[in-house]
Amino acid sequence: MDTQRLHRIAFLFPDGTAEGRAFFDHLAQLLGEIPGTTVGASGIGFAVTPPRGLPALSLALASVALPQVLFNTEAPIDLALGAFALRSSAGAGEPGAPPAPDTHAVRSREDAVGPYVEVGPPDAPDAQLALPELARRLAGHLVRLDHTGVNIPTTLVDRAGWDDLLRRLAAIATVYRYPTGEDWPFILPATDAEFAGAITDFAANREPKFELVYDSYARDPIIQISVETDLRRPELEALLPEPYGIAFPDLADIFRTVFVHHPWPGLQLRFDLYYRSDTPVDPWTSGEWLVTQGGRIENGHLAG
Repeated sequence: MDTQRLHRIAFLFPDGTAEGRAFFDHLAQLLGEIPGTTVGASGIGFAVTPPRGLPALSLALASVALPQVLFNTEAPIDLALGAFALRSSAGAGEPGAPPAPDTHAVRSREDAVGPYVEVGPPDAPDAQLALPELARRLAGHLVRLDHTGVNIPTTLVDRAGWDDLLRRLAAIATVYRYPTGEDWPFILPATDAEFAGAITDFAANREPKFELVYDSYARDPIIQISVETDLRRPELEALLPEPYGIAFPDLADIFRTVFVHHPWPGLQLRFDLYYRSDTPVDPWTSGEWLVTQGGRIENGHLAG
């Protein structure tokens, strides 16, 4: 069973172009400021709590055609998502060729805070920040990595495919339902004993989590990176004003969101930036809310 347990979640980005390599360098610069993060030849790695907890998390450049998430497990996972993929070490193989580049021009814009870009059709543009600009604005303000995740459009995966993915992951990792009922399950890092039994220790933050979202709104897969900052809400709103800085209505009191411009069409990259918290550990950061109110998806069974 140990060979099938999920040991690592790795985000892999194509290293085949200068643009891709430069993007990853800027990503390492930004995330490298988070305490406990290591940046080296093998990529970007993050400290995991609890100690000896699994899965670990990393981001790396690799000889791949498409951005993807690689689950380090011998359990078979192979889910194609257009310009993105989820697969495991035992998957069928490397996904195929990337999609054609977006033909819409990138239009440079600027406001009082600095430059940003508009992409997509001129009559319905998406406002985004270049990664070096986001790094400039957030320099010195990143506190911890709460979670990463992937939003899977419902148009790309049917309910049976989604349920199958959750069953496979629940058999190899500690997966918990989102307590309010949305299709937002989380993988929590856990020790061998917790994986075999139950998570009962909530004295410290449990991170980084990994979220999967079955998304009925997204047109493309989304990589999400959720980081706590030391900035209050008004400060983040001033650093990231509209149109590129946004807040989801039900989550506006928790974080501010910005989409980042990158070289790979058919995929979105989103940063959720949590406002400063004066509580070092709470039921969210410790995983207690997910564990006690959401409940574990046991042995691949999805029923509550």
